[in-house]
Amino acid sequence: MKIIKNKCGIIKADEIVKKTEKRIFMKKLTIFETNGKRFDSYEDALKYEKLCKKVDGIMSQLLPRTEEIEHGTDYNKHNKETLNGCFKAFCKECAKQMPDMEALFIDTMNGIRHMSHIGRVLSDCGYDFPCLYDAYQTIVFKNFGIKLGKSA
Repeated sequence: MKIIKNKCGIIKADEIVKKTEKRIFMKKLTIFETNGKRFDSYEDALKYEKLCKKVDGIMSQLLPRTEEIEHGTDYNKHNKETLNGCFKAFCKECAKQMPDMEALFIDTMNGIRHMSHIGRVLSDCGYDFPCLYDAYQTIVFKNFGIKLGKSA
């Protein structure tokens, strides 16, 4: 019998053979999917679904996008108060979801920081909060024909 010494201690060679011969059998996995994201637990999926509903409620303040708007041939005209109100509510929800970045979201909401700062944060953690990043892109980049803070 050959004895092998490794970082964890001494292992007999026949033990290594026994460990490598171990077969892995198929297991049934349960995955929960909501709003295009998958979760291992029902509770996490439910929590994310509630977040998406909150974001949808915030975004419902804005007029819906039509096919013409998507292609850039038309635009919705929002007044400054509606667009800014939507953006502030969005920033408050982001701050609640990411408490370690709360100051950044509050500063952006108050005009101290540029909107691109929260865009970077949401982009970097887009896998965790895709519904937040999608809403951000809708408010800022697609901007419904007007830039945030400008009147229609």
